[in-house]
Amino acid sequence: MSVIVSSMDGINQSGALPGPDLNNSTAVEQTGQAFAGRQVAAVRSAGTEELDTGPELSTRLNSRTAAQLSARHQLTALLEKHAPQQEVQNKALLDVLVQNDAIKKMIDSDQPLPQKQIDQLEAVLPGLRELHHKGSTVENLKWHIDGQLTSAVDLSNSDQLGKLTRTNLKNFAAQIHDKAASNPELVSLASDIDKKMSELGSLSPKDQCGQCHKLLEQMLPHLPEADHDVAKLLQTQLKSQALAEIKNEFKQQLLVKLNHLNRAGTEREVAVAFELGLAASAFGMDALGAAIKVEYKFNAKSLDSAQITDDHSFSATLNLSAGNNATVRGDAAVTGTVKSGKMFRSLESYVDHHANDMLPLLLEKKLTAIKSRIHSAKGAHSASKADKTGQLAKADLTRLQTMLQANGTLPASQKLTLPAAPEKKYLDSRSTSIKGSLSGSALEGMLRGEFHVANTRSDYYQKHGWLETLKADPEHLEYEPAKYFSMQNNSQWLEGKEGEQWLDKMGNDIAFAKGEYNRADIDIGDREVAAIMVDTQREQLRESMAALYAEYDHYCAIVNQMEGSGDSDLKGDIKDLKHRLEKSRGANGRGEYLRAVLDTHAAMANLHSGSFKNGPPAESRDLQFEALQRKFEQDYSQPRIQLQESKHIRKHLSSFSKAEGKELEAGGNFSVTVGPVQVDAGFRLSNVSHHFNPDTEGKYLNVNFSAGLGTNPQQALTAVLKTLPQASGAGGSFFVDSLPSNFSYGSYRKANFEVNFIWSEGGWRVQYMRASGKTGIGGGTPEATIPVAPGLGLKAKVEAAISGTDNIWERLGTNTLTYFFTRYNGWSAAGNNPEYWSEFKSHNQSRMKDLFKNMANPESCVSKELDSKLKEIGDDKLTTELKDALAAHNKQPNHENYLKALGLFDTFMDKQHETYKQFVKGRFKPT
Repeated sequence: MSVIVSSMDGINQSGALPGPDLNNSTAVEQTGQAFAGRQVAAVRSAGTEELDTGPELSTRLNSRTAAQLSARHQLTALLEKHAPQQEVQNKALLDVLVQNDAIKKMIDSDQPLPQKQIDQLEAVLPGLRELHHKGSTVENLKWHIDGQLTSAVDLSNSDQLGKLTRTNLKNFAAQIHDKAASNPELVSLASDIDKKMSELGSLSPKDQCGQCHKLLEQMLPHLPEADHDVAKLLQTQLKSQALAEIKNEFKQQLLVKLNHLNRAGTEREVAVAFELGLAASAFGMDALGAAIKVEYKFNAKSLDSAQITDDHSFSATLNLSAGNNATVRGDAAVTGTVKSGKMFRSLESYVDHHANDMLPLLLEKKLTAIKSRIHSAKGAHSASKADKTGQLAKADLTRLQTMLQANGTLPASQKLTLPAAPEKKYLDSRSTSIKGSLSGSALEGMLRGEFHVANTRSDYYQKHGWLETLKADPEHLEYEPAKYFSMQNNSQWLEGKEGEQWLDKMGNDIAFAKGEYNRADIDIGDREVAAIMVDTQREQLRESMAALYAEYDHYCAIVNQMEGSGDSDLKGDIKDLKHRLEKSRGANGRGEYLRAVLDTHAAMANLHSGSFKNGPPAESRDLQFEALQRKFEQDYSQPRIQLQESKHIRKHLSSFSKAEGKELEAGGNFSVTVGPVQVDAGFRLSNVSHHFNPDTEGKYLNVNFSAGLGTNPQQALTAVLKTLPQASGAGGSFFVDSLPSNFSYGSYRKANFEVNFIWSEGGWRVQYMRASGKTGIGGGTPEATIPVAPGLGLKAKVEAAISGTDNIWERLGTNTLTYFFTRYNGWSAAGNNPEYWSEFKSHNQSRMKDLFKNMANPESCVSKELDSKLKEIGDDKLTTELKDALAAHNKQPNHENYLKALGLFDTFMDKQHETYKQFVKGRFKPT
């Protein structure tokens, strides 16, 4: 039977693990205890009495002496050398030492311990004695020993997995050769195996995985049952590593395919709408109408701040109309929208999140590139398969380790590991908006116009690990249910409310003892008594924290065995055991169980650390436990079990801080259609406030027009700008002058041209001018009218569309720093600088030089923005050097002066990013 299932009787009906006596290691000797997901073999308590502990064993253990003694004699001699008078403690410590996997194996094989292990034990022995003297549990002592003697083998490393696999392949091949000596049918197989194994050294790591997997498949039918399981488990690890490499290759391909998302303004949208309305008619023509339209949209967009969003929105529109499409029609509408989505820092984090789903198919640049999309679909399938196989590989890790140690190919001092799954990093976003609009059309839609106002409120949620949150602000524990705080105190199981009461009492006892300690400032005797009281309470907390971790470790092993590839007949019993452990903490499922464990640990850790504030100083054993506690918390933060992001991590194992954003918008658009040519023009005036990103806040004016093939962009925009205020028109004229005279639409049948202004230092300043290619397909059902009464009809329509926008050209404004800040801070926040910033400077060298000239002019907007930001940074030396360099470049704009100004500007940008980070941090508040 499985080692996990065999330990079920050691867990009481409440789900609690049995608690060992503080000073009695025979609790383990007599029953055998489930620890770290495996059964610890019973150790004979009389074993130490058979040894000669005479004075001759107190001599110094050199390497020659160590090689002549058995492992048990070596340990006894080591203990005697350090404390010859502590016979009882030496025997107790020996009982613990011989339970270590590496030492036990040496004893069972009658081999001496290597000198390296003796030296490691000698270093840790003083701490072990002190821990034992203070009543430390067997588990706590074993962790200290294991930490000194155990090394990790990372199976995600191709070299380490390959070495381990080849060792087993050689053993399996030897068995097949032995069988071939008496079975001629296996001779050719053995020869083929030898040939393939000789080729392994010349293959790439990826091909080695495949070759080893095939070899194991060939050998499987001819291996004994025990080795059969080992071979299958190794195959899982090899498959997982190969698929992980395929997934990484696919992610790199996606980064190339979706590189256009690194350019601000790129967008993809899918929309589905259903409209239902009533129309009244007179004299055979539409007169009045009312309709309700319900629409769903999925939108993915790269922002100016380099962040990428994907949003799901649902909107409902009430539209009232008068007139008819043939002559003149007017509409008034009110729209309410609810939107939820994610905001990613960069394309890399976006690809990490979506590599195993089908979203990249929508986001590729050419909507008609079928071959590329088929390739992406296959890649997404492989990535999904890699994730599932990786989860199975982790679940089987402990089982594989046990089997490899049993067959001798993995030393007992080594532990198999796999890295934790990378954390999903994105902001959750939710927003609501209300929009009112008036629109009109004439001449069957040849002329259209619309004006709207909208008010949008957005919330952004930043995720934090639950343990991290509890350590930063323990007050969160006050709002957690009492049922979470079950714990082991010595041999007593305190469930739920009892555990919470014990924690309260412990807190009061520590406070009282510390008070006595501080009041006994002169009386040394009373002060020592108080110090002993505090130390006793600290030790109780340490023991309970260690017992909690043992339970958690056991739970993880149970879950992994339940989800691994072991015997399916046992999984029902294992599942029952998992549920009993969860029930003991009032939890329903793994997410809530882990939260209860974190709550209990944090409550005890908070009391333990608080005992040192104005209390007795820390001693060496306290420092040793601090290292052990860090290990606990590292494991708690990266559980060794499969967790779903929304169901487990975000629901139970996270806290969130929230930032808000508000946007008021007014805008309009105008459309003219003449034959096959359609020109759309529009403007949007917006005011963004209270946003977590300071580069997003401000007043903006966006002027844009869209034109298809055959339209001259310069002439169309000039006509649009004549209707705008003079300040806007000036900037727009600059945009017209900037457009290439022979502008090419490329493969796009329609392009959008826009000028984006920001209000800064008393005027509208051009941030950028941009041209974007438009693509899309879509359509709808014919509008069907069902008569319901004379002159009254019911109308229904369904529409669907896929559209795309790609940034194909951009020119920077040089009289404001705001857009430069937006791009730089976005890239830095994602960890993509200096690479992205260097590329940006390289592609915009002439604009950077114009920027520096404007910065040298004290009357310019950009110079005033620079002064304001330098004042905020508060670095006088940088201020002087940067201004001198800008003045020198303005006076003599040679390459040397440009490089000097550019280097100081880079320093300035780096320092302003620090103020940006502080601003963002201050905008997120705990929920």
